[in-house]
Amino acid sequence: MKKILIYILFIIVSSHANAENVYDFFDYSWKVDRTYDTVTINAYNKHPSKTIIVEKINIWDKPCASTNTSTEEPYRIYRINKQVRSYEDRSMVITAKLPSGKKCANVDLSFKVYRTITPIQPKKKSGPQKFLDKILGN
Repeated sequence: MKKILIYILFIIVSSHANAENVYDFFDYSWKVDRTYDTVTINAYNKHPSKTIIVEKINIWDKPCASTNTSTEEPYRIYRINKQVRSYEDRSMVITAKLPSGKKCANVDLSFKVYRTITPIQPKKKSGPQKFLDKILGN
């Protein structure tokens, strides 16, 4: 009984320890260009094998020191949906008319999930069905 309890505890601990956080593998900087009304994001993916999707950027119209990004609503949200492959730099430009002054921003990220398609297996025929197919020539 003790061995089973230790085994279950090991499975629970190891399953939580292996989860990867997408933000640990992503470096970025951003700047606002008022001449062209754009926001440029320079991103780098440090993950050796996974592609990261930059879903959106949240921008607050206050400096980060005076902004609580977890509770305050952002001033603007821009959807990006661009992929940054492993060990790749990528520059993303967004058209955005923002007022002057200091800003705070963060990005929402996710790992790209690849779909797996499993082929449909035909149903196995029963003995009488095989016999019937043999008689009818199917």
